[in-house]
Amino acid sequence: MRRALQTALTSLDWLTEAGIKVAPDARWQENSTKNWNTGTPVPSLAEEFSTLDFSSLDLLYPDKTSPAGSLYFYTRDAILNRAQVALRDLYNRPEKLILVVSHEGFLKAGVSGKTLANGDYRVFEFIERRQDGEPDRLKEWEVTACGGARGLSPDIVVELGEGLPE
Repeated sequence: MRRALQTALTSLDWLTEAGIKVAPDARWQENSTKNWNTGTPVPSLAEEFSTLDFSSLDLLYPDKTSPAGSLYFYTRDAILNRAQVALRDLYNRPEKLILVVSHEGFLKAGVSGKTLANGDYRVFEFIERRQDGEPDRLKEWEVTACGGARGLSPDIVVELGEGLPE
């Protein structure tokens, strides 16, 4: 989360200076349980990012290994489920435009199937929400569909969940 918050506060400073809030959300964290992907404890984050409100952050964060932290497990089903929960929350928000700063592994494997290079971005919108139990899907805007907006991202598409451990 530290890397995502640093990126959000640096690259979107023009929005935060205009009063737009940054909302830390554990669901958008990276996939694996490697020590650089497990997350920083909230007290340390709150000290480092004292202008942010961490009160709505999932109390289980950064737990990815105990039974209680199963939403954050490094498995195909857990990552796809976590992505759907995060997308459903965005879908139900009142804002028309939402910026998400997250991690390439999670975004590619769980959310969009699109590769992202560091410093690049893609723009998506929701396809009409499905009612049949199928996952919510995103449609990428044409302007970023071929290698991201800055053209830094490889034009590689994967099936959601591909390459994740069962």
